[in-house]
Amino acid sequence: MNPIESREQQEEMGMQGLEIIYQLFTNPIRCMQRLPNTVAGFYVALIIILSGISISISEFIFLGANSSSIAKSFLPLWLVLGVIGIAGVWFISGAIFHIVAEWLNGQGKASVLLIALGLSLAPNMLTVPALLISKACGELNFFIYFFLKLLIIMWVFKMQVIAIREVHRISTFKALLVFGAPSMIITGILIVGMIMIGITLGMAG
Repeated sequence: MNPIESREQQEEMGMQGLEIIYQLFTNPIRCMQRLPNTVAGFYVALIIILSGISISISEFIFLGANSSSIAKSFLPLWLVLGVIGIAGVWFISGAIFHIVAEWLNGQGKASVLLIALGLSLAPNMLTVPALLISKACGELNFFIYFFLKLLIIMWVFKMQVIAIREVHRISTFKALLVFGAPSMIITGILIVGMIMIGITLGMAG
């Protein structure tokens, strides 16, 4: 068999097992391009759970809640709420991203986009290691933690834009517009709400 044909067939088959995670960190663009033929539901669920736990634990410790016995009793609930929060944001933002991307002539499927966005949350799992590194830096721990967390947020942002762009086959500019859509929608709703409240108060006065 021709090596080129073999490689093409491998691309069509998608990724299997831990290759998904390997490609995600080493070549995220190719990873997102191959997702349509990949079953990655298990890894998406695992990443969402670990991300929620990692973020919750790091914030819990960083805020000093671990020093209180009363606060410690709420840790399991805190972890559950963290996972639910991450899952909720993932699903709702994914739905909005898909709708806006289709409006901008995107060609991707909602299910594939959700998988891609779920995988793109993987850097959040590094929040606890970031906290441990900052704790070892003494008086600079706050600034180190803030800096490392900012890098993680930027990493997730970059991977989500890549996910939107590659799944829906749109330009980077359009992907950025899609990514910013939830913020613009929420801002628009708040502005309209404030205007309505102002009009109501004006009429009442």
